[in-house]
Amino acid sequence: MKVRISATAVAASAALIVLGSCKTTEANYREAYETARQTQYTGVDSTVYAKIRQEAIPSTITADGDSIHMKTEFVTATKAKDGSAPQIMRYGVVVGQFKQVFNARAMLGRLAGNGYPDAYIVENREPLYYVIATGNNDLKQAAVDLKKISSDKNLSLRPPLPWILQSATHRR
Repeated sequence: MKVRISATAVAASAALIVLGSCKTTEANYREAYETARQTQYTGVDSTVYAKIRQEAIPSTITADGDSIHMKTEFVTATKAKDGSAPQIMRYGVVVGQFKQVFNARAMLGRLAGNGYPDAYIVENREPLYYVIATGNNDLKQAAVDLKKISSDKNLSLRPPLPWILQSATHRR
């Protein structure tokens, strides 16, 4: 009986030592974080979505002395509920981006009620749906539209919105 108690005591002591040494430390968190950062674009996600996101070309342009954030990306028109597809302009002022088309359509309806009846939706290959408040083929006019939308109190947009999307199909 004395031997059994000793074996049990040894097993319990060993369990406490093992469990005590498994405490999470800041070094463990940092190592896991760094590993995750290094493998961020190497998993299954990289085969589709991360590659598409990397293809979007961010840039900063200057129009009338102001620096404007712009992305160039291949997009296609998203058909409206009635089946019609809008004409994509070269530059569009993006006021929303969504993974679900019904959320984009809901924002489109709100924009129409706030004075943007020509707003439309485009999508990339992910698909990620961009709500375009105004579209234009002239960069200077797109910059003017961007300023107007940025100061519109009827729209509650959080940074980085609004920004300009240049359709890669219209790039020269």
